[in-house]
Amino acid sequence: MRTFLTSLTLFAIGCTESPSEPQPLPLTSGRFVGVYRVPTTNDALAAASTFTVPRIDWVIEGGTARLDYPLPVGLVGGELPIRLEGSFEPGATEVVLVDEVGTGTCVATTHIVTCTERFIDLGALPISLAVVEQVAAAEYAGPASHRLQIASQFASDPIGVVEIDLDSPLED
Repeated sequence: MRTFLTSLTLFAIGCTESPSEPQPLPLTSGRFVGVYRVPTTNDALAAASTFTVPRIDWVIEGGTARLDYPLPVGLVGGELPIRLEGSFEPGATEVVLVDEVGTGTCVATTHIVTCTERFIDLGALPISLAVVEQVAAAEYAGPASHRLQIASQFASDPIGVVEIDLDSPLED
């Protein structure tokens, strides 16, 4: 019986796709809903580090991948559009997108495209702490001070992750 269970377990493990296995980036283009996360090691700030992004343009066209979206107002305290692009080949499991403001490396798992970004020239951030606090009061269930801490962290180390849900297209 033990051999049977061990064999069954190994079979089940072998049939399960590992989430770390690279998958080809989808050829899907359009406007989608997504989220933006600021990595944090502070568990108390984890919920505060995730922001909804109501409009993300992900375009695969003519050998180029392009990502357009505004950084969340609740993170940066104002309007700050991002546009990154790079060479793309069908079947690629990763694409590197660049612009003078930074770089992003994008990978896919099923219907989610995840781009890890490092910015270098976004200007003085946050644009307005008062706006960060106002947006936190309206959108975040926790204390506004958590969002202010995340905004300050992002200002000093502008690293983030944008996740595009290709199953959530926006209707025009």
